Amino acid sequence: MFTAGSIWKLFVVSAVIALVGLRAVELAEVQQRGLSRRAPTPKARVQVKGSITCGDSWTTTLQLKLGPPNEEKVTPKGAGQEVSCRGYDSLGYECDWPTCYVSKDNVNHVHLLTFTKCIRYRNDGETGPPTTKVDFMHPIQFWARNLAGYLVAIGQDSGPHRKDDIIRRYKCLWSSSSDPNNQRPVCHNCTRKAFKEPKPPH
Repeated sequence: MFTAGSIWKLFVVSAVIALVGLRAVELAEVQQRGLSRRAPTPKARVQVKGSITCGDSWTTTLQLKLGPPNEEKVTPKGAGQEVSCRGYDSLGYECDWPTCYVSKDNVNHVHLLTFTKCIRYRNDGETGPPTTKVDFMHPIQFWARNLAGYLVAIGQDSGPHRKDDIIRRYKCLWSSSSDPNNQRPVCHNCTRKAFKEPKPPH
């Protein structure tokens, strides 16, 4: 026969098992609902409907070298030129250069994209201070670390005080969504394409 103490212990164990099982079912249902709400991933090599904001990176597959520019490598030009773009969804895209703009208003083409108050790093072999704050720079490519509030860009000085066209590395910060350094290229003719990109230069 079971004693009163053993019956009580059996009851407690059964209750714990029931609660744990119920919690597991609830978690599974929550996870299933969360997955069902996710937007479907665009298929590879299929044109995307609408525009893509290149929020995470821009033209990082270009093989750029720091130093004097190679004009054929600096900026894609003309119809049919395609550039790499990684959206805020962390997916890779290939976009037609002529359809890319500074923002969704489609007024300024992406070749006018400018970041401000960035830190410029001296190239190997250059003289002068290791870092310089510049008023304006034009990014040829960039890697954004959006949660940390900065991006690493490869590009050139721009604006009225530009002294040369040398390609250098920059670090640009922002503190609000309206900051110029938080603007991103928006492209209107893109296809989904996975690609590997190099890490941002140090």
